[in-house]
Amino acid sequence: MIGKVYESLVSVEDEERGDAGIFYTPRIEIDLMCKLALVDNLANHIGTEDDKHLFYETFFAFEPEEKTEADKKLNDAHLWEDV
Repeated sequence: MIGKVYESLVSVEDEERGDAGIFYTPRIEIDLMCKLALVDNLANHIGTEDDKHLFYETFFAFEPEEKTEADKKLNDAHLWEDV
């Protein structure tokens, strides 16, 4: 809904929005893209490709128990300090 309001307030016709790059991207999509980019960056610069699953578990954990377990795995792999 916020995106529709934003796009309606922009004084550009519908067909010109694409050319001007005026779009609203929902927060959940931005959150996902940021987490995926963060996982890839950390796996490429701190860990190895084999450690990538640890970063996924850490940044995509939702429940407190999942977060604690993911943090422990990252710590056991000696990657938490570098993060």
